[in-house]
Amino acid sequence: KGLAVWGAHRWSLGDKPQRQFLVGKMILAGKHHLLVAEGGAGKTFLMLDLALKVTAPKEGDNWGGMPILRQGAVVILTTEDDKDELHIRLEDLDPDKSRRTQAKDDLIILPTINSGGAFTLVEKDPRTQESRPSKKWQEFFALLRQIPNLQLVVIDTLNSVLHGEENSATVINEFVRVASQICGELNAALIVVHHIRKQGDEPIRNAEQMKAAVRGSSALPAAFRCNLGVWHASDYDRRMKGLGLTPKRGHL
Repeated sequence: KGLAVWGAHRWSLGDKPQRQFLVGKMILAGKHHLLVAEGGAGKTFLMLDLALKVTAPKEGDNWGGMPILRQGAVVILTTEDDKDELHIRLEDLDPDKSRRTQAKDDLIILPTINSGGAFTLVEKDPRTQESRPSKKWQEFFALLRQIPNLQLVVIDTLNSVLHGEENSATVINEFVRVASQICGELNAALIVVHHIRKQGDEPIRNAEQMKAAVRGSSALPAAFRCNLGVWHASDYDRRMKGLGLTPKRGHL
């Protein structure tokens, strides 16, 4: 009775579970992730590429050099690109249309620009001012529940669905508490796309500097199970030559 049902001896004496991955050593199955990069780095492109490969895998597929380990449905809620721009990007990624044809209704991409506009996940109770899941989020979540074998939900981007200031730790924690229902109840992975602060002349060179560059409250990276950062390679000239490529800024 009471908290005794969570006595550790009741659930932790069996074999130690292994971490499960959607993408080997990068995207954890059923956990929440933050993907952060500067504008124009290709965040949405990366998400579309991952979605195509999860919903319609082909032999030898990888994402970020790591294997795709699960197949199933993906939902992308995008607030920045409209249907036409997404169509262009999908054609670039899937020129023969084979993946989209194979994926069918497992690949759902919802551009809010074409479907009523973005909405916040959290709202305040007008009487008590307590935070609660918004009505629109509850409606959307009910639709997510109906999708068989849902493996991944992407929210692109954070600021468009946040109910307050990104510098507020309270707002961030309220948002993550609601968004992580995707993981806890639906057992699907969640990726929330976000931006970095405007950088000065000093480039980002390592993971610690990337973490410091995440825009908003320091509670933001701490609130997610995993953070993925993408930054421009300041030494792209040397690296691209080493790869046998012609050095070009913005390509690595």
